Amino acid sequence: MQRSRCWVLASWLASAAVVAAEPPTTASAAAADVAHEPRTFISHADIIERIGMTAAALKSGQRPAGGQMLESGPWSVGMVYRTTAQEASDLHEVEAELFVVLEGSGAITMGGKLINPTRRGASLSSTAFEGGTEYKLSKGDMLLVPENTPHRISGVEGERVVFMTVHLARPQPPVGAAK
Repeated sequence: MQRSRCWVLASWLASAAVVAAEPPTTASAAAADVAHEPRTFISHADIIERIGMTAAALKSGQRPAGGQMLESGPWSVGMVYRTTAQEASDLHEVEAELFVVLEGSGAITMGGKLINPTRRGASLSSTAFEGGTEYKLSKGDMLLVPENTPHRISGVEGERVVFMTVHLARPQPPVGAAK
């Protein structure tokens, strides 16, 4: 049962990765509200609009909206828009993170060791790290970062790279199940 859920999720994510291939359609007022209300659906037009709004915000010197696109229970789907490499590496102790490239190309370094990390809830972060393997990614590529694995966006090729990120919380055993 767990494998079939993962397969359905992976299939959906792979098909969702092509959304940036088409030009934007008419603007949607709903896109502006995406970061403020939990939702379980976002249209292709809203995703394209969100990418455009983020690019415009960066060009005008404003802080981009980006952020969370979908949310349901312990799961969230966000957008990461990068024009430069990430300075710090992150490590999530109780969730895996799936990256899907929506637009552009870049690299993610996964693995290695954080040096003197700081804690943010169930995550660790550090600008000092060593080791890891770099994965070159382009539009449509996916990378699954297991829980407890350091990772960072280590390169951006061209103008930008836009990722859809899915945080996959560790499943909790049913109440009364053997540990």
